[in-house]
Amino acid sequence: MNDGHERLKPRISDSADVIALFVTALNERQVNKERSEAIAHEVFERTHPSLLSFDLSDDLSRLRDEFGALEAPGLPDDGTDPDEYRNALWERLFLLVQEKRKG
Repeated sequence: MNDGHERLKPRISDSADVIALFVTALNERQVNKERSEAIAHEVFERTHPSLLSFDLSDDLSRLRDEFGALEAPGLPDDGTDPDEYRNALWERLFLLVQEKRKG
């Protein structure tokens, strides 16, 4: 596995670790866009409630769901270029995670 994959494997013991995983995944996706769906899948799986020793807040659960949706983002209905569409979805998630980090 590549280094990016290994960076997505930190121990998750609290909400701060979840946010750190989200940030790491988003950064990894910036340099490995061809792995977008795999990165989204890995984050979604690693943050499954049954694997955590704490409950995700509603905000973190929604962000987790956003990663889940990016596992298979589908195609745009309006003729937008599929790569641009996927990039826009990831950028939206990036902004949501940054907002959560600050707040």
